[in-house]
Parts: sequence; C-alpha cells; structure tokens
Amino acid sequence: MDVSAGDLFLLQYTSGTTGVPKGAMHTHSTVLWNSFHQIVDYGVTADEVYLVVPALCWAAGFHDLALATLWRGGRVVLSPSTGFDPERFFATVAAQRVTSVLLVPTVLKRVLAHPGIGDHDLGSLRLICSGGEPVPLTTIADARRLLPDCALVQVYGMSEFPTMMLYLDAAYADAKAGSAGRACSAAEVRVVDDKGRDTAPGVVGEIICRSPATMLGYYGKEAPLEGGWLRTGDLAHVDEGGFVYVSGRSKDMIITGGLNVYPAEVERVIAQHPAVLEAAVVGVPDDEWGEIGSALVVVRDELTADELVRYLKAELATFKIPRRFTFTRTPLPRTTSGKVRKFLVRDTLEQG
Repeated sequence: MDVSAGDLFLLQYTSGTTGVPKGAMHTHSTVLWNSFHQIVDYGVTADEVYLVVPALCWAAGFHDLALATLWRGGRVVLSPSTGFDPERFFATVAAQRVTSVLLVPTVLKRVLAHPGIGDHDLGSLRLICSGGEPVPLTTIADARRLLPDCALVQVYGMSEFPTMMLYLDAAYADAKAGSAGRACSAAEVRVVDDKGRDTAPGVVGEIICRSPATMLGYYGKEAPLEGGWLRTGDLAHVDEGGFVYVSGRSKDMIITGGLNVYPAEVERVIAQHPAVLEAAVVGVPDDEWGEIGSALVVVRDELTADELVRYLKAELATFKIPRRFTFTRTPLPRTTSGKVRKFLVRDTLEQG
C-alpha cells in the first residue's frame, strides 16, 4: 500500500483543560515538520541524550525533542511518567549523562528546591525546556544559580502543532521575563483582534499560527482553521520586539467591574511568593462586580490571605487581585500533560 506525506498518521489528543479532549489530526508531514525545526532551533546533535519526563501520550512527551533527537542519531532515555521523584531524576541525569530535558514549571520548581540537588553531577545538562504555563522569575533565578552551565528555554505550543510554536531563548530570560518568546523557524505567529487584524504592541488579542506542522483539523469536529491559520483560543499581546506574552485561554478571562483580568498574569505573580508552590485563578459570579477572581493556592509554608494580598499589591493593580483565596497542600488537578484542569479547580472552590 502506497503511503504519502499527506496521509493521516496520528490523532494527538488535546489536554482537555476546559473539558473533553479533542483529537488533532496529523499527517506524516506535519509530524516531520514539527520534529525537523527543533533540530535547528535547539541545536540538537548526534551527541544529544534526551530524557523524556512527560507521559508519551502527551504531545510534549513524544514530540518535544524526542523525535528530533532520534532523527539526529542521538539517544532518548525514558523515565516513569508518574510519581516524579527529584532524587531519581538526579541519579538518571548523572548515570545517563543526560543533555536535555523538558520539565513543566511545577516540576522544575521541585527539582531546584530539592536539598539533594548539589549531591549529584548534573554537569552534562545543556538545555532545560519548560512550558505549559509561565516560569516564575524566582525559578529562573534559581536555575541560573544552581545550573549555571545549563540554558533554560521557555516554550509554548499545542497538540495542534507546532508543539514548540514559540520559544524564549535563555539570553532573553531576564529582559523578556514573562514572555513565551518568538515564533519557531517552522511557524508564523500573529496576535489579532476579533476582525483578524494584527494588534498594536501591548494590546491583547488571540494568538493565531500558520505552519506546515499544523494539524488538518479535529477528528469529527469543525476545525478552527481560517485561511490556513490556526485559531488557538489563547490570548496574548506582543511587545515592540515581537515577543509574545500569553495571557491565558480566552475562556478563562475574568471580567470584573467591566475590566479584563487575565488569570495567567495573576497566577504567575502568586507563584513567585516563597511560600507558594502553585496557584490557579478562576472567575466566579458576583452580584456587585459581575465576576471576581477566586484563587486556589497550593502552599509549602503557612500563609494567610492578608499576607498574600499585601505581596500582590506590590505587583498587580488592585482590580486584578483575587477577592477570594483558598489554601491547600494538595497539588492542583492537572492533565497528563501537566496543564491545570480549570473546570476541576472551579469545582473544588465551589465545594470548599
């Protein structure tokens, strides 16, 4: 049977952060394009030893650097996809001389905060990619201090591909803090208004992408493709240099007193508090304001709402600060890909 590059090859299911996952239809060609650009953008060579930490069923587990490493003749090491243990991670890196890895921000924070990080030889690491949500400034600083010879690259992508649509090189980690970076070499990325026009710097719009790596559509569903452009449903703004700053899903935006609040920005600031491990913010109905922000905050140390509000006032406008806080020691509900399942966060807050 003849097989062509345009034949359907893969149904890559989305994370399902807002509900039921959808099957993104990929061809041999889209998968190859998604892999090949990573060789160039991330300097993958035949000496690469890539450690797969995310589950292979997640787009990033199978399609971020793993296939690119194999194409270049490097080596891929698989680790258990559940029950992440920092000590096991350190031992694997040292024993296998791992050169690159992808760690979501919450896992990266655990790695850098572990007291045993200095007991292992991690000198082989040249590259850590992190994405799925913004990397806190404190985490970037910890990575630079503890792993000075390893570049931390922040990435943004989708199961719809490219899985590393945007990336922020380590050289811009400070100057462009909070940014997801600029388009990869295999994609055009724009931020547009509701009429499809490019937004001015600083103005929030929707991220759209055109790439030979992008899916054909969703299996059995209408595809969010217009003229070859994928509508991501993610909100963002660009700066004068073309760096993209993701605000979050359009469905997650909170309108309080007529003002727009983007949870990703608020979550990023909350997560920088030294007593906080992670946080999720959702909008809840309010008779006076229409909606208000409600935050589920996972803490490592004792923290009160008043203490957190005082901290946030130094970084955020008052209207952006959540009106309700729920503190917990239980990790946030996440998908296999590590993304927060906001609808379950909302259920937790309603029950609590």
